[in-house]
Parts: sequence; C-alpha cells; structure tokens
Amino acid sequence: MFGLFFNLLNEYYFNKRYYFYYLVIKKNSDFDKNKLKYQVKGLLPVSYFNNINNNTEKISFDIGKLEPILKDLDKYWYNCNNNFNKYDFYKQQYFIFYNKAFTKYKELDYFRTVITLFEEAKRNNMFDKKVFDKNNEIFIPVDIKFRFFEFKKR
Repeated sequence: MFGLFFNLLNEYYFNKRYYFYYLVIKKNSDFDKNKLKYQVKGLLPVSYFNNINNNTEKISFDIGKLEPILKDLDKYWYNCNNNFNKYDFYKQQYFIFYNKAFTKYKELDYFRTVITLFEEAKRNNMFDKKVFDKNNEIFIPVDIKFRFFEFKKR
C-alpha cells in the first residue's frame, strides 16, 4: 500500500513539479528568410532539489549516429552561425543537455526526442499561444517522460 502511494506521489507531485525539462524554442526574425519562423534550441533540464552535474568527460559523441536525422537537425535546430562545424556544434548541444539531464539518452535518442517534441508543439500551435521573451525565446515545460504539461497556480 505504501509503495503504491509513494509511486503516485512521485509521479504526480515530485517529478512534475521539481524535475522537468524546458523545450526551448527560438523565434527567428522576419527578415531572415533562410530560416524557419521557429527553431528549437534544445531541451533544458530543470531541478529544484539539487544541481545535477553529470560527468561528460567519459561520454563519447559520434556524429555518425545522427546521420538518420541530420537533415532535420540542420533544418529545425537553431544556430546563429551559418558556417559552423557540425561535429563541434551538436556535441556541445548534447553535452549541455547531458551535463544536467535526469535521463541518460544517447545522442540519437536525445536529438530525435527533441525534434519529435518540436514537431508536436508546432502541430498543436503551441508557439502562437506563448509570449516570447526579449531574446525571442519561449520555454515550454515537458515532464521527465517527455510529455507537455502546464504549471497550475494554487
């Protein structure tokens, strides 16, 4: 009985309120015709209990594993530099996520998950409902099972 209660408490209270991710979306300026109106900047882990610092020194990064989705990444992932080294850029993006992540995803799983969330948000017109900050970014909350949710005021 206690185990069931703890699992429910963990699922609906702790995880959603204290461990979650933000899907970060960038709105491109109207004069930049080479880019989509919206692009993804990544998945940002957020924790209110402690700062997780995963060791990225022992993590390998193989851009070859991203080959199935590389065209989607080049299209949907925001990058302010048109002449960039893909290997270094995507490695940096992956390590930013991995350093604070609660879920240890391999590079292909991480980028595929982010692209899937971005496409789902775009399909549901989630960008038009949000107010962008001064950097033209929005932060859409995603739970640890990668489902969208809204914070509710008490």
